[in-house]
Amino acid sequence: MDTAGLVVVGMGGSGKTTFLRRCYDLIREDEENRGLREEIDPKSTAFVVGHVFRDITVPLFDGRKSITLCWMDTAGSEDYRLLGQQLTASVRELRKMFLDRPADYNLLFMWSYEPGYEQARDAQAFEDVLSKFMDEVEDLGYFDLDPPQKVYLLLNKADAAARDGAAESFSGEHERRFRSVMERKSMSGESLGLISTLNGGTKEISDRLMTAIFGLSDRDWKRAFVSVRAGINQGIIGNLLEGEDANRFKREVYDRFSDGGQETYLRETVAWVDRYLEPGNGSSSTRALLASLRAFLSGEMEGDAVT
Repeated sequence: MDTAGLVVVGMGGSGKTTFLRRCYDLIREDEENRGLREEIDPKSTAFVVGHVFRDITVPLFDGRKSITLCWMDTAGSEDYRLLGQQLTASVRELRKMFLDRPADYNLLFMWSYEPGYEQARDAQAFEDVLSKFMDEVEDLGYFDLDPPQKVYLLLNKADAAARDGAAESFSGEHERRFRSVMERKSMSGESLGLISTLNGGTKEISDRLMTAIFGLSDRDWKRAFVSVRAGINQGIIGNLLEGEDANRFKREVYDRFSDGGQETYLRETVAWVDRYLEPGNGSSSTRALLASLRAFLSGEMEGDAVT
């Protein structure tokens, strides 16, 4: 994925811009992104504010995933018509950012816990707004605009809900109604849970951002790569090489570098294969298969395609 788009909409005061500002702070922490100088002011969201970050690395895949990211921040509202207008404007802007190509983007819908929360009233208001807003999403086709690939729900102000003893009921009921609306509309949707965009930990913020962009979190990615490492070790090397050679790979690469990132593991795998392919090692078929593995891994050193 070379480009990624994210449109963020939702109720006023739901923490949309605060969430994006914290995401921006995380992105800027990477050494390769220190040149970023955007101002992400949580009090200045106009009708639609877009930010484009070209050729940045994001805090996923060991900080080695390079993309051009565009997100569209919008003014908060519980008026589904206004949210629909902002969505339409945002998708048009995304197309311009990506040179009029179809804009592959996800939609993040945010809602927050508020003082005086009454479960039945607030949950019904949430469902009404979301359901009518999804009609606006479906209407994007009338403007020759593409719908989002996936819709995510993010609930905010977990700390306030917890203080009032309402965190479980608030998140449970809103997530249930979100799933119900998505099923009725035959749309792909997923809840990212209840957090505090202001006071939540950086890991929580990072995981939500990565899931909203890529559909998986850093935790999901690392879990997937565990299977890749094991597959290379057992399914490929273990079945391809004679016993002592397979054991040598296990000692020199799998055991030594399994706890490192995927970049390191794949690099060391390639280096080991290079050493093995020196004259005199292995049969012609084994050498040919290892050469193919080496060509594949060295061409995908970021690791995401391998996983």
